Amino acid sequence: MRKLALTVFILALTLPLAAQIETPQASQSASVTQTIGTTKITVEYHRPGVKGRQIWGGLVPYATPWRMGANEATTLTVSDAVKIEGKELAAGKYSFFAIPGNETWTLILNKDPEQWGAYGYDQAKDALRVEVKPTAAPHTEWMRFTIDPASPTSAIVTLNWEKLAVSMKVDVDVKSIVWTDVDKTLASSYGSAAGWALESGERLDEGLAWIDKSIAISGENIFNLWTRARILHKMGRAKDAVPVMEKSLSMAEGKVPADFWAILTGTMQSIKKDVK
Repeated sequence: MRKLALTVFILALTLPLAAQIETPQASQSASVTQTIGTTKITVEYHRPGVKGRQIWGGLVPYATPWRMGANEATTLTVSDAVKIEGKELAAGKYSFFAIPGNETWTLILNKDPEQWGAYGYDQAKDALRVEVKPTAAPHTEWMRFTIDPASPTSAIVTLNWEKLAVSMKVDVDVKSIVWTDVDKTLASSYGSAAGWALESGERLDEGLAWIDKSIAISGENIFNLWTRARILHKMGRAKDAVPVMEKSLSMAEGKVPADFWAILTGTMQSIKKDVK
């Protein structure tokens, strides 16, 4: 009995050490990232080897969803909306599957990125499917993904394995994405500058111009109208501030927490007291 207890004690001491041991996988993990404009395109996958096996129509059956690698399902992440072979894909992370065929492959981006293999694949969750044609290629022992720029606004994502290559084109609306970011940044900057003018009580004329520019870029919302009303109030223009604050309140009613609603209504009461 004492000997058994000692054995259990020794095992208890060694188990935490064993849990820390990391052993290599037969198919090593890999990733590739390419930036097009300001958009990042990333493929994360595992790299199985040919190892003398028949791959296409053998290890990888035709007409069956395949994980595009080994272990966990391969994933494709795009930081902005893109087009895949002309079809729109929203920004996000997707599992990346293929249905291989002799002459045509179906490439699939699925909305569930956390999958092991293709065992839990659900076609109902597909975000996008495209048809592409495989091409003959020099032998690649260890499966590999590459992402190569094709132009300043596009890239080619290619899978190479055994003596076959499969590619798809990714198009990025670089100008639109950059201008959207410029607009967001300017709106935020103008809004911040207007907020500081309000807080400091200085350069209020400029503060009003800044908040108007922010509104022109981003559109009216609860917060920028609230800022505009308070600047007008501080400038001694309480009468002009009332309709602005009324619009802010109408947008906020029933949509903001009670404590913030109390702040907004308190602002309106303060403004109305100074209307002459």
